[in-house]
Amino acid sequence: MRSRLSIFSSRILGSALVWTVLAIALIEWRAQRTLSERHAYHEVDLLLRYLDHGQIPDAQTLVLGDSVGRQLSHALLKNMDGAVTLASNAALETPGQYCLLRRYLECHPAPRLVILAMGGPVDGQLAGPFTENYVQREFRRWREIAELSRARRSLSFGLVMAGYKLFPSFRYRLSLQKEIPFLKTPDPTFGWFDLADAASHPDAGAPHGLTDIVGSWLQTHRQGPSVADAYFRRLARLLEDRGIGWVYLPVPIPESDAPMTAPDGYYGRQMARLRELSGQFPSMRMAEYCPAYPDDWFRDGAHLKEERLPAVAEDYARILATLGDP
Repeated sequence: MRSRLSIFSSRILGSALVWTVLAIALIEWRAQRTLSERHAYHEVDLLLRYLDHGQIPDAQTLVLGDSVGRQLSHALLKNMDGAVTLASNAALETPGQYCLLRRYLECHPAPRLVILAMGGPVDGQLAGPFTENYVQREFRRWREIAELSRARRSLSFGLVMAGYKLFPSFRYRLSLQKEIPFLKTPDPTFGWFDLADAASHPDAGAPHGLTDIVGSWLQTHRQGPSVADAYFRRLARLLEDRGIGWVYLPVPIPESDAPMTAPDGYYGRQMARLRELSGQFPSMRMAEYCPAYPDDWFRDGAHLKEERLPAVAEDYARILATLGDP
């Protein structure tokens, strides 16, 4: 028979566990209400906040895409009424573009035209060096967590996303660390995301024990196209089902990258796959080539210099005109 002291001790310990859980829940609830308003890492943080709070206007023309697509859209749509850009970052890949579009359509009427301006629409496995910061940390709805984890066939991928959803202190930990004097904090948003390199050399990511063993087995037995290819088709079906006209525009590239547009090059393979898919989607239109410009028009090998944007935008306006109205 247990002594009274033993029973009393077990009750104290049990109560301590309950109070600890409640304290953590209270802290995280409070953090959810305060940290999101004080801390934002990057443009995707702000974009999703604006979408979720109804601060994005209705659009007749909506642009999705990467950061070069965002550059291009600002120049191309500057004087166009009813045009809105949600283009943000290449690390989102096509799954992120699909999630953005679905969130937009939840609280806005369907636009007349959607322009997808990005470099690798059907290539990518959500395995790049910035995927955690721009995708797993950002798309935290349970539906998004389930769909993206299933597409990646990775339990650890979904558990990280769930951690970001349930624990705001984890989500904003780097911002909190930056407020501590003399503490060196890594910057997960620094650096250029090279799509072609990420596709051929995916980031190994942090180890997650048994979940990574399961994920590795699933990846080994993966059948079918890339995650980006599957989500491109999901995005296309969503647009077709809503009766929205849409265009794919490849982003401009430096002339030194022009060999990548050859049939066996990175961009050449992308364009061939898109032409193959276009037969399945009647509303889809696409530019047939990647425009190339002198290397010195680019400030970092990918993004255009500001003074060159007007000339490039004129070229893209002509490309859009040749594609006709949706």
